[in-house]
Order: sequence, then structure tokens, then C-alpha cells
Amino acid sequence: MGKSNRKPMWEYKMREEVIMKRSEEKDLGVIIQDTLIPERHINMLFASTYKTLTNIKYMEKSMMKMIITMMIRPRFEYALVVWSPHMQKDIRKLERIQRIATKMVSEVKDLPYEDRLVEIEG
Repeated sequence: MGKSNRKPMWEYKMREEVIMKRSEEKDLGVIIQDTLIPERHINMLFASTYKTLTNIKYMEKSMMKMIITMMIRPRFEYALVVWSPHMQKDIRKLERIQRIATKMVSEVKDLPYEDRLVEIEG
């Protein structure tokens, strides 16, 4: 009866058929791991958003505001309650997408990050 690092391996059945064990599952576009850490989902989200941004080279402020509002923010906010990032490394990774996106606006690309946000929102 000591403490063990091993997880108990239970065998779940449905109508006498063993249900396959999985370490992660994708449900409604959200990747949920058995550890409940959203890292895999955040990596997928980062990759897909980065891919979208690389197809758009440089743009004006008004266009970037529209892209952030219509394409990027909905991806980040979808099912946020389920996968909400709570670790600093995950938050920084998501913030990195916004930094990259604001650098693509030619009028503000030389400004510090916080100033770029203010200019684009303005």
C-alpha cells in the first residue's frame, strides 16, 4: 500500500468488448490529453495560425485588425473554457502569434510590441 507513480490500468468494457485506451482524443476540434495539459492543442493551434499568417505577407493596419478579429481570435477563443492555457510557456506561445502578426503591419513593425497593439487597436 505504498505510493506509486504508476497509474492504475483499468480495463473498461462496453457490451463485453474492451474499449481501447487512448492518451489523447480530438473532440469538436479540441485535443484533450489524458493528463489534461493543453500543450498538444496549443501546438496545433499555433501551427495552423502560423501557417495562415505566412500566406499573408504584409498588410495595412485596417486589414490586420480585420484578420485578427475574423481569423485569429476565433481560433484562440473557441472552447477556451476546455483548453485554457494556465502554464506560462503556453501563454507565451499563444502571445508569440500575436507578436508575429503585429510585426507584419508595415506602418508599425518597428515599434515595440505594446505600442504596435495600441496602434492597431486605435
